[in-house]
Amino acid sequence: MLGRASEQGDIIFSFVLTLQLVSATFLVRDVSSPNPATVIAMAVVQRGEFAVHAWPRSARTPAGDEEPLRAYHLPAEPLLIAAGMRLLPAGLTRYLHVPVTGLLVTSIAAVAFWAGGRAIGVTAGVLASLDPFILLHGPVWDDAFLAAALEWSVLAALVKAIREGSVGNRPAALSIAAILVIAMAAGL
Repeated sequence: MLGRASEQGDIIFSFVLTLQLVSATFLVRDVSSPNPATVIAMAVVQRGEFAVHAWPRSARTPAGDEEPLRAYHLPAEPLLIAAGMRLLPAGLTRYLHVPVTGLLVTSIAAVAFWAGGRAIGVTAGVLASLDPFILLHGPVWDDAFLAAALEWSVLAALVKAIREGSVGNRPAALSIAAILVIAMAAGL
């Protein structure tokens, strides 16, 4: 069963990867995050600080002192974007989230495969790949896609472990626990 699942995963991943490359190249104009993640990533790359300097005003403390406004943002997406900005040539950064969306769709297809078989898995993968929101928003640097991809990966690992009866298997349980910790650190 694992061989068929792996083959199906390769096919779905290749399909969604192709669609996302076309989307990132021809359909999506701006891939910057709809939240402060891109601004934070630029601050990490340029100044080495995880911060946003976007507000021109300060807040007053109860004592009447001025204090800069603060915003809180989970670190996974800004750090991924910063790594992409630092490591990739400028022309390739628009493709940074293509593998993330590939992981999301492939994980959805894997869960469907292990829950309902090959036809259900392929159908879920194709439908998820062609979903207009995934198709047009997949390349955008959005922490929701990163978190969803990691969450669905954990779910796929759990469904696979249950299906194979390896939930009591210590190495499998430790692997799933490690993935869960990573997903939680990403902001789930």
